[in-house]
Amino acid sequence: MEILGKIFNREKEAEDLINYLNRYVELIRNRTKDIPEDKRPRVLLYATPDYMLGAQTIQSYFLEDIVHGKNVLESGRWIKTSPEEILRLNPDAIIALGHEGYISPEEIYAGKNIFLNWKLLQNVKAIKERKVGSLGITEWRATVEFPIGLLREAKTLYPERFTDIDPDKEEVKLYRELYRLDKEGVKEAVKAQRYRGETH
Repeated sequence: MEILGKIFNREKEAEDLINYLNRYVELIRNRTKDIPEDKRPRVLLYATPDYMLGAQTIQSYFLEDIVHGKNVLESGRWIKTSPEEILRLNPDAIIALGHEGYISPEEIYAGKNIFLNWKLLQNVKAIKERKVGSLGITEWRATVEFPIGLLREAKTLYPERFTDIDPDKEEVKLYRELYRLDKEGVKEAVKAQRYRGETH
């Protein structure tokens, strides 16, 4: 962002944007950094339709360095998965990333056959204990929206530390303040984050 600001002679705007996003990052990091290693949940970063994100991804770095969870996978990047593999891993929490379409925690808890047959996974610890979070189509990528994705992750893993924060309200705030969207524009942006893909 700094480089783009220099290229387009908009360094002040670039600096303001960086500071705006960093406020979210530091808020999350500061609220979770004191959690002992042995209390940090093992998290499956599940990317639709059937991938897991390993330790060698930027998403894993965000999870471990900012949110302070632990990736259930200790290596690798994009790895194909299956219900059997998820059962074997038995993660404490699942973060569903809207790579090829959004799926909600409620659909996973209900055992819907969307991307994977979640009915087969109801005994996974994350599902039994209602520790599933979902990120929109750009909230899990290295985009302006990524701090909202981190808020969703953090609130899924540590709800008691984020009782005063509603990620949905922060999402609306971001679209209004950064993109200057009106009410209808915000509504469309939120809808776009929940893009369902072609499979459901």
